[in-house]
Amino acid sequence: PSPIMNGLATISAILRNNQDVIDELFTDNTGAHIHVACDDVSYIRRYYHSIFVPFSEYLESHSDEWLIENFGSSFRHYASRITRNTDAMNHSNVVNVQHDYTLEFRLPRIREYRQFVKVVKFWRMVGFELNNFDFHKTAESNSERLALARQAGRMVVEIATKFYGV
Repeated sequence: PSPIMNGLATISAILRNNQDVIDELFTDNTGAHIHVACDDVSYIRRYYHSIFVPFSEYLESHSDEWLIENFGSSFRHYASRITRNTDAMNHSNVVNVQHDYTLEFRLPRIREYRQFVKVVKFWRMVGFELNNFDFHKTAESNSERLALARQAGRMVVEIATKFYGV
C-alpha cells in the first residue's frame, strides 16, 4: 500500500517522471485500488445495489480492451462485477464498502500516468458527489430513500460517462 496522499500533485509527478518504473513494477498482477473518503459508508452500504449496480453494468457494457485502456484492467477475482445478488460486504467487489470511511474502487491498475490520474480524478468526483448528494436519510418512506439511491446510481454513471464516454 502507498501512503495516504491528499491531492493529485504528488502522485501525478511521481508517475509522470517514472514511466520506466511503472512499466517494471506495475504488471498484470499489480492492482492500484483507489480509496475515496466517504462521510456515511453505512448508509451507502444500505443502498449499495441501487447505487453501484448501474455503474457495474456501465462497465460491463464495454469490452475488456476498453476497460484495460481506461482503467488498466478488466473485471477479475479482485474486482468482481456487482449484481443484485452480490453481497455488498464482499471485499472483492469492483466497489468495496468494507472500510468504515472510504469507498474503494478495485478495478484500476496503473498502465501510464495519464490513465491513472484520470481514474483518480473520476473516483474523487464520485466520492465528492456521493458525499454531497441529498439522500433524504430521514425520510419516513423507504420507497423515497430507495428512489433517491437509484438517482445517485444514475449520477455515478453520468460521472463515468463524463470522463469516459458512453
